[in-house]
Amino acid sequence: MRKKRSLTLIEIACALGIFAVLTGVLFPHLVESQKHAKKIEKQRKWVLSKAHLYSGLSAIFAYTPQDTRFTIERTGSLPQLTFSRIDETTLKRRRGRLLVKEKNLVLETEPLSEEEEGTSELLFEGVDDLSFTCMVADGEKKKWEARSSGVENTPLFLKIKIRSNTGRKIKLFFHLMSNNYP
Repeated sequence: MRKKRSLTLIEIACALGIFAVLTGVLFPHLVESQKHAKKIEKQRKWVLSKAHLYSGLSAIFAYTPQDTRFTIERTGSLPQLTFSRIDETTLKRRRGRLLVKEKNLVLETEPLSEEEEGTSELLFEGVDDLSFTCMVADGEKKKWEARSSGVENTPLFLKIKIRSNTGRKIKLFFHLMSNNYP
């Protein structure tokens, strides 16, 4: 009968040494790839939140009839944009506000009838600063001027600037459909 040959101490030590070298070489790469994955996930969330913000605002500002009215007013430290226009389906005036509540940019719309409820949609989280600028035609001077308040007509352009709590900035420009050309 033959005796079963077992592993020697030297063979076990060599196997552990190879495992230790491979672990030492690969572990820093594993840690670096995890950091990179977290960075990519953070960037993905940022891009998706910007896309959600833009799609929510585009639903309002993509088509702005001539009768749309905008008002920029300050509530606390940040401004709010109030708009109203005739709803094409019900022919009633729809009002809404774009404002910051508890560091979140929120779009609120008022109900058209007593049966309906108003809506409140979260568009962007973590807002530190917000500003609105409307480009309005000055009929007397035959030129454009930027206004941050006192907008009476439908402006031709609306610029919205947002600074997030991470320090990142977003600038959105909307060309509003109006006949207010100088």
